[in-house]
Amino acid sequence: MKKHWLTAIIMAVLLLAQAVAACGGALAEGEEHVHTPSGWKHDEFTHWRDCTECGKTLLSEVGEHVLEANDRGTYSCVCGYEEDHLYDPDTTQWVCDEMTLTEFHYQPCKVCRLHHGNIEGHDYLETPDSSGNFVCEKCGYKRSHIEHKWSNEWTAVPNEHFHVCEYEDCNVHDNETAAAHTWQETENGTYICTTCGYEIDHEHEADTDWTYNADNHWHACTHEGCEWNIDFGVHTIVNGKCSVCEYEKPHEHNWKAEWKYDATNHWHGCKFDGCEEKYDEAEHTWGEWIAEGTFHERECTVCHRVQHENHDLTDGKCEICGFTMHGAQDEWKYDEHTHWHECKFAGCEEKFNEEQHVIIGGKCKCGYEQKHEFSDEWSSDETHHWHACTVEGCGWTYDEAEHTWGEWIAEGTFHERECTVCHRVQHENHDLTDGKCEICGFTMHGAQDEWKNDEHTHWHECKFDGCKDKFDENEHDFVNGVCSVCGYRKIEDPVYDDVQPVIPAPLPPQTGDASYLAIGIGMIAAALCIALRKRQSN
Repeated sequence: MKKHWLTAIIMAVLLLAQAVAACGGALAEGEEHVHTPSGWKHDEFTHWRDCTECGKTLLSEVGEHVLEANDRGTYSCVCGYEEDHLYDPDTTQWVCDEMTLTEFHYQPCKVCRLHHGNIEGHDYLETPDSSGNFVCEKCGYKRSHIEHKWSNEWTAVPNEHFHVCEYEDCNVHDNETAAAHTWQETENGTYICTTCGYEIDHEHEADTDWTYNADNHWHACTHEGCEWNIDFGVHTIVNGKCSVCEYEKPHEHNWKAEWKYDATNHWHGCKFDGCEEKYDEAEHTWGEWIAEGTFHERECTVCHRVQHENHDLTDGKCEICGFTMHGAQDEWKYDEHTHWHECKFAGCEEKFNEEQHVIIGGKCKCGYEQKHEFSDEWSSDETHHWHACTVEGCGWTYDEAEHTWGEWIAEGTFHERECTVCHRVQHENHDLTDGKCEICGFTMHGAQDEWKNDEHTHWHECKFDGCKDKFDENEHDFVNGVCSVCGYRKIEDPVYDDVQPVIPAPLPPQTGDASYLAIGIGMIAAALCIALRKRQSN
C-alpha cells in the first residue's frame, strides 16, 4: 500500500514537470507579459525605465537620483543625469512657493535653493485659526476649510434655532436647519420648543405697532423682557419708504454715472434701490437727422438716445432729412435663382422686391422658366410624401399625396406603422387600458409575486398565460446556504471517503498550454490528502 501511494506521488510530480516544461514556448492565454527594459530615462528629480514592447513604465526601475562625484568635477547618477553640486538640504526651514504650495513643502538646497529632495505634504492643524483657515504647522501655509462641520447641538435665540459650524471663530449658521420654534405648553404654565428645548415663561402676544431697525421690521411681544419677534421681515423700500411699516430709509444720494432717459428728457438716477430722485434732468439735445433706408434717425448729443422716424415723403423726397426715395421699374429682371425690379433712376443700382423664384407649372411670375428633374427617392413629412425636383433652388414637387399607412405593429414599449408607398415609419407610445393597447392590441406583461428558481438563479414568471418572459432574474444571494431573496437552499456537494485516485497517463506537452500545471498541482494535493487519511486510519 505504501508503495502504491509513493508511485502516485511520483507520477503527479512528473505531470507537473511536463507542464512546467511546456511553459517555455509562446505565451498562452492569461499568461503575464514579460517586460523588456529600455535604457534609462530621467527628469530633474527621478529616473526610470520603460518596456520596449508595451511602453509601460517599470515601477521597479523608478527611483530618485543617487549622485556621486565623477572625473569631470561634477556629480552624476547611473542614469546619466548630472549636477554641478550635491544636494545639501537646509534642515532649519520648510518652504512652499507658488508652484508647490497647494501640494507640499520642501527643505531647499543650501547651494541652489531648489527642492531636490526632502519633500513632504502639508501637515494641517486640526482646527482653523481665527480667520477660518487651516494652517500647516511646519511651513505656515494656510487654506480655508472647504466644508463646515455642523454641531449636533441646537443653538437657540428667541425667534429660532439652528446648528453652527464647530470650527473655531467660524460661527456660520446652517441655514438649511434653521427654523422657527415649535411651542408646546408645559404643566408649569411655561412654553417649550419641541425641537431644541428652548423655554419661555409666557404665551407671546404681538404689539399692534411695528418695531423696526435699519433693515427689518416686526411686531414685538408685549411681555416685558421678551425678545420674541412676530411677523419679522425685511423692509420693502418704495421711494425711500417701507411700504409695510412706513420706515423712511435715510441716505445721501449717490448718482449713477450712466444716463437714464425717456422720449423727451434725460437724467442721472440715484444708486439706492427704491430712490426715484433725479439729477441733471434736462430735455434732449438732438443732432441732425440722418437717413437710414426707409427711415431717418437722430441722436441726443448728451445721453446718446436715438430717435427713429419714418420718412415724410413729398414727390419721393423727405421734407425732414432730404432723403430721395428711388422708384422701381415695372419690368422684372431675373437670374436662375431670384428676380427683382431695377431702379428707374439713371446710375442707381438699387434692387427692389428681390426674392427667390416661385415655380408654378414650370414658370415663375417674373417670366423665368425652369425645367424639372425629379428625384427617384421619396421625400416626406408627417402627413405627405412626394418626389422633389433636384434642380437647385426649385421647390417643385411631383406625386405629392397623403401617406398610405399599414397596420400598427407592437415594438416593446411602443408601436409603429409604415407608409406602404414611401416607407416612412411612424412611432407612438402604447395607449393602454387594463394592460392592453387600444390601437395595436399589445398586451403589457406583468410579473407574478411568487419566486421561481433553479440552482443558479431566481426570477418572477409572467402572470399572463402563454408568456415565457422572466422578470427580475438574478443569481442567488446565499447566506448560510440559503438565498436571502427567494429562499432557495443550496445543495452541498457530497463527501466521499476511501476514493482511490485515478492517475491519467502523462500526455506530451503542448507549447504555450499551461493547463498541465493546474492538473499537476491538483493531483499532488489529492494524492497527499488521501495518503494522510490512510495513515490516520492505520
